Amino acid sequence: MAETTKNWPVGADAAAARGVEVPKKTTRRPRMKMSIGVALVGGVALLVLLSVGGVLAVSLSGAAGNTISLLRDKADITLELLDSRLRSQLDPVESSALQLAEWLGDGTVDLADDGQVATILTGALSALPQATGATFASTDGTLIRVVNQAGAARVVEETNLADEQVVRLAYDLATETKPHWLPPRWVRPLAQPVIGVAMPVVKSGADPGVVVVTIALGAIAEYLETLASVSKASAFVLTDAGHVLAHQDLVQVAREFRASERRPLPPLTAFDDPGFALLAANDDVDEFSAGSFQARENADFLVLTRALPGYGPRPFKIGLTFRIEDINEPFKRLVKMAIVGFVILIVAVIAGLKLGNRLTWQIRNLTDAAERLRSLDLNEAQGVPDSRFRELSTAAHAFNAMIAALRVFETYVPKSLVLRLMQVGEAATASQERQVTVMFTDIVGFSALAEQMSAIDTAAFLNRHFEMLSNRIEAEGGTVDKYLGDGVMAFWGAPDDMDDHAARALRAAAAIQDGMARENAAAIARGDPTVAVRIGIHSGTVLVGNIGSQSRTNYTVVGDTVNAASRLEELGRDVEMHGGCVVLCSAETLKQGGEKFQGESIGMRQLKGRLGALGVFRLLQTEPDAVG
Repeated sequence: MAETTKNWPVGADAAAARGVEVPKKTTRRPRMKMSIGVALVGGVALLVLLSVGGVLAVSLSGAAGNTISLLRDKADITLELLDSRLRSQLDPVESSALQLAEWLGDGTVDLADDGQVATILTGALSALPQATGATFASTDGTLIRVVNQAGAARVVEETNLADEQVVRLAYDLATETKPHWLPPRWVRPLAQPVIGVAMPVVKSGADPGVVVVTIALGAIAEYLETLASVSKASAFVLTDAGHVLAHQDLVQVAREFRASERRPLPPLTAFDDPGFALLAANDDVDEFSAGSFQARENADFLVLTRALPGYGPRPFKIGLTFRIEDINEPFKRLVKMAIVGFVILIVAVIAGLKLGNRLTWQIRNLTDAAERLRSLDLNEAQGVPDSRFRELSTAAHAFNAMIAALRVFETYVPKSLVLRLMQVGEAATASQERQVTVMFTDIVGFSALAEQMSAIDTAAFLNRHFEMLSNRIEAEGGTVDKYLGDGVMAFWGAPDDMDDHAARALRAAAAIQDGMARENAAAIARGDPTVAVRIGIHSGTVLVGNIGSQSRTNYTVVGDTVNAASRLEELGRDVEMHGGCVVLCSAETLKQGGEKFQGESIGMRQLKGRLGALGVFRLLQTEPDAVG
């Protein structure tokens, strides 16, 4: 073990014990510590005498190049964001159509049973909130249409002209095998464009059919309005025929637009957008290619456009309109900076390049180590070497002491909880009521098992067991609150809000079931005894926050929900064990968890210390991948 110098800060012994590199004692004379202020003043004064006038020109040239590059990157990034946003809306619709066609054509659904078909369509829409409707039609005249209204899917009885077109699609696409994007059309009741994708349904022994899933593009127009306020550019989406699919002013235009066969969507002239005027102009316009987009420019505006293929026979066109004045603004600021900062540039740039390189090396060591500590990855955090500068030397010593203290501290506090509290902020630790799901675990017959093992073996066994539990709990975003002898208390829903906290807890329980099955299989192969675990899970309202005294607090949850989860774990003693794990959850938790989880009711149970009976279910053995 390395010895420490008399100047090493408190905590060095603990750091050395945990493997932190500690400077060795030396008999050399202590080096004189130089002040950064003295070094900077003296160094700058000397370097100014050696500076050259060309540095300013080089700096301005580089800054101008960087400004142009940043403007180009800004345009590329903004167009890429718009491209990604559109695809994130449209691609799931195509995937849904493909999935529906597969379900309806694989033989498990009776296409003659309108109820079964409507159920399949309704389920698909429920999982795709951006879709406006789904329709199935076949050449035998069957037509079933389901629409999304106010976030709920319902079957529509009446038909319209669009439905008749879907029936014709069943004939036209009978021999197709790929999805077919339909031309966008204006839906007057929605006051926005709608686009759909059709997929043939092929089923042996049945008439050809087609399923169509549609989506309205109003949400894209709202996104463009937000994008315009951030990027100082007007964004739009056009069809190949020059009609407008999405624009930040689409809501205003929709009030007066009337669709027709010649004008299925609003034309460019319906919008008061100088970019559209520039696209339609032929005189006084410069047209050129710039990277991944096409550009048109006049004295006042610049329009950038890029193709968006994959949603019809011809690609859509996405674009941005910039004011030339906004584009030139960074260059104007650059000129002002050059005039005002001529002398400052000479001193600052040269001094920074020469002297700053010396200082930066030491500062970089501190910042790199601090950066690693942001994620509390103390295994990667190394000690910071000493420095000739007094302030940096003091900072290095203090930082090394902090690493040593944190390494001791992290063994007592859940790292994942600390990280989340750091992200959410100090206000998250204030006590408040939350809807959470709480889990308790316990090893069956651990006392008898521990009597057969030495203290070292018992500790090793518990460490392995808790590692398995913690990994599966934290993989689902849960927080391990505390270890209770041979059990664990964990919760979901704090400090981060989780709408699916019950599902996460049930998935973690399923993963623990799988982990116990694997551990017991390995134990049997080794000839060791198997282990059984009881788990209790309950969802409800708790008080969450820092609980304790001024000298010691614990971020935890308290309340009846916690007691109920503990009692459910104890109730597992009365339930037959299968596969080395029994999971009891309340009816409320199973309900919130969703349809993926199946439970076996064991009736209404009166739990110790609670008024009223609680519906209890045994979570059936489930493969973790099936509920992931």
